[in-house]
Amino acid sequence: MQQAEFKNIVISGASSGIGAELAIQLAGAGVYLCLLGRDETRLLEIAQMCQANGAETSTHIIDVRNDQEMKDLLLALDEKHAFDLVIASAGVGRQYEDTDFIRLTTEINVFGVLNMVEPLLPKLKERQSGQVAVLSSLAGFRTFGRPAGYSASKAWVRLYGEALRGQYAKYGVGVSVVCPGFVKTPMVQNAPKNMSVMPVEEAAGKIIAGLKRNKGRIIFPWHQAFFIWLISVLPTTWLEKYFIKKMDER
Repeated sequence: MQQAEFKNIVISGASSGIGAELAIQLAGAGVYLCLLGRDETRLLEIAQMCQANGAETSTHIIDVRNDQEMKDLLLALDEKHAFDLVIASAGVGRQYEDTDFIRLTTEINVFGVLNMVEPLLPKLKERQSGQVAVLSSLAGFRTFGRPAGYSASKAWVRLYGEALRGQYAKYGVGVSVVCPGFVKTPMVQNAPKNMSVMPVEEAAGKIIAGLKRNKGRIIFPWHQAFFIWLISVLPTTWLEKYFIKKMDER
């Protein structure tokens, strides 16, 4: 299979975590990177790293929840650069959520993805090319307890991305749903000590390899993915008491 090469890339959530590492690894000579984020200092640091790798960059401090500002910015940038890779990686999450944080999580993880992807889909369709990546999670497949808001938001993103893939394939537009397990980013800094956590550099490498091949699902690490698959197919009653007890112990 011929692998795609991306030259004009826009990434939300580019100031930290997976989004930042994707920007660094995608940077190279002849590449333009449009980096969206909330932390101006960190975003500029990531831009400098990308420039050191030979890429041209622009940085934009913006709230992905603001649909009109996102639309205006993305369409203006696309007129100049004709994006061939759109990565919606902005997201928040934590294990212990109150109602306000669940609302915030939904606004950023769900509407932030919509605001990133929807303005550019007609442009990709018109050009009959391009790749879209949305960041879901293994938590979007099955959960028995917390974090409820995060898991629900990632399930939404997964199904949204999979539906888009079916809708846009005939127009030559690829859509990949990225479903990581635990990756070493600020979001999982309080992960259980016995939990296997993948280095962010390795995770970004897997994502980029999958995007170049237009994989529908980019899912890793395999052992966590297998565990999620297993508890998804087993009867709920077999597992419910065990997982509820585990939640109560934390």
